[in-house]
Amino acid sequence: MVRFQVIGTVEVSGPSGACALRMPLRAALLTALAVESNFCVPTGKLLSVLWDDAPASALANLRTNVAHLRKSLDDVSPRLADRLITARGTGYRLLVHAGELDLVEFRSLAAAARVHLKAGNVAKACAQSQQALALWRGPFGEGLPRTRWLEAHAAGLESMRIQIVEDLYAARLLLGDHLRLSHDAATLLSDEPHRERPWLVLMAVQQLSGDSARAMATFRRCRTHFAQALGIDPPSSSTELHHAILDRDDARVLDIVRRDVAGVA
Repeated sequence: MVRFQVIGTVEVSGPSGACALRMPLRAALLTALAVESNFCVPTGKLLSVLWDDAPASALANLRTNVAHLRKSLDDVSPRLADRLITARGTGYRLLVHAGELDLVEFRSLAAAARVHLKAGNVAKACAQSQQALALWRGPFGEGLPRTRWLEAHAAGLESMRIQIVEDLYAARLLLGDHLRLSHDAATLLSDEPHRERPWLVLMAVQQLSGDSARAMATFRRCRTHFAQALGIDPPSSSTELHHAILDRDDARVLDIVRRDVAGVA
């Protein structure tokens, strides 16, 4: 089976082996074609993927990299290069079949996990979030030219990854895995203190683990952070959770998390 991987190190694999594309321009070219797989990507757009300010030799360099990429494709699977199609001189199209591209699977699993979580199918949401994150072999665009196109796509996918992690931790919490979640939740909060969900999950984990004092201390940190860093009140969900913690109402703590992931105020 042919496999295109563009999350982390760009790699193509097939019956004849695997080929990691170490040349930045060649890897960026395959990434751009994979992102818009099965559609023609105009030459001008490909140039903007490879360079913010294309040199005079850009078009010739593009054609050279296309030729080298075709050779790499054939190295991993005979006639795989036939799927990299020149569109009458206007651009290029990469034909990708179902199940061959990690990026498509990542997005599909992330979307499915969100649907299940919102519907209350927590175990399915947990499993699909884990499957999605297993595809994350490193940052999107790792080792590629840092063009505006790449930065925009990398930022979007990183935001999606963080959302999946948040969903996974919320699902684990709702499944009763709070004792093993404490370190992971604290790490996520350290990495993403401006986001609401990490505060909510960590407070809930601490309360459900029997440490109300630490949960209340986390809320005070939350209130201070949002006031000093953003000039706003803490998220309403965290404030509501704080009241439940003061009441030692674990059932309400879980209900607040459940309503938060379902998008219910």
